Amino acid sequence: PSKPPISLYPRHEQTQSPLFGKLFAAELRIFIYEAVLGDLIRPMHIVPHDNGYFEGIDILYTANHFSLEGARGMLEMRSVVPTPQWHMIRHVHVSTLFLTPRPSWLRSGFPPENYNKWSDGCKALQELRGLRSIRFEFIGREDGPAEADVESLVSVLEPLKDIKAPSFEVEMNFPIPDPVQAILGDTNFTLRFQQRPCRKPHARF
Repeated sequence: PSKPPISLYPRHEQTQSPLFGKLFAAELRIFIYEAVLGDLIRPMHIVPHDNGYFEGIDILYTANHFSLEGARGMLEMRSVVPTPQWHMIRHVHVSTLFLTPRPSWLRSGFPPENYNKWSDGCKALQELRGLRSIRFEFIGREDGPAEADVESLVSVLEPLKDIKAPSFEVEMNFPIPDPVQAILGDTNFTLRFQQRPCRKPHARF
């Protein structure tokens, strides 16, 4: 089904509220918006709906940390956020679960990550002009040597190289083999190995 259009006009001017009165400085309203709408500690999960716009809408994008799940999360969020607000996003975290070898990704609905959509999702994040920090968290499968499939790992990591952010971290639950690093060459992100229990392929994502 097609998504409902997002209105670019306010539903109500709210002129009856003292907050929007002439005696209340706009600078004070901005401080209030940041205190109420912004939180860099708790990630903001987006549930899209047509809800109109108001004076503090930009604060939602500049003062929050957005948590997305894989390619689907990246593409769905891009599809509902207008371009001006998309460029205002400052902080993003992306988590995903994938299988190797690469043909495993091509099966519909299993695992949660969609290999065919991964590059498209990364391209959406390449458009973020105001991005200040981004972190990817990759979980490899448990029932096979994920680190052994060089082609799959390069396919996962290569699209990240065109995403620009002053703070860019990629965390994986297994060491990246030397052949993969040699193919990638210089990268604009920091690769970190964080050992943790792998999720089984049938686990809920």
